[in-house]
Amino acid sequence: MKSLPSKPLTQRLSKIKDELEEKLKGELATKDFVRAEINQVRTELAEVKQELKVEIAEVRKEVAESSKKQMWLIISTGVGSAITIIGANYALLKFLIDTFFAALNVK
Repeated sequence: MKSLPSKPLTQRLSKIKDELEEKLKGELATKDFVRAEINQVRTELAEVKQELKVEIAEVRKEVAESSKKQMWLIISTGVGSAITIIGANYALLKFLIDTFFAALNVK
């Protein structure tokens, strides 16, 4: 004849079953939590990436403006130097020609 399971054994099995269910629920909640955290990190990374793109664009714009200013400085310095050289050559030639003609008229 079969004996009926004792009540303490049934209670222990029920308790083990409940603990197992709680553990599984905890794991599922943990997995969901981890998934949510991963998604949050991905969102934050996307935001930071976008901010970096904006900052890089600003830096590129500043570099382009700086390069443009430097180019104009170089060009204006070159033009100024050319004008100074041409003016100095003109003054020297005028002086030499005037001196030459003055020397011819004196004799």
